[in-house]
Amino acid sequence: MVNYDNKKKTKDAIDSMQITPPKCPDSIAKRKAVGEITPIESVDVTASGYEFNCPHCQILVKLIESTETVQCPECTRVFANNGPEHALA
Repeated sequence: MVNYDNKKKTKDAIDSMQITPPKCPDSIAKRKAVGEITPIESVDVTASGYEFNCPHCQILVKLIESTETVQCPECTRVFANNGPEHALA
């Protein structure tokens, strides 16, 4: 939860000290304004897999891929896959 009162106090304190935040060089600021930032490096984003709770066994089943149907290895029941969802952190 954000404490807006403290945030305002901090902003007021900075304003009263006349501190100005560092500014971007003109070329970067202009590119940011029009959305033309070019990445200089790339990264690999790794998904950690898929999982579902078996409604019959109540066990957590981990999968390496999302398919139209999924099977519980414990009870061998097959279920329709409603599609993957992003996990919340």
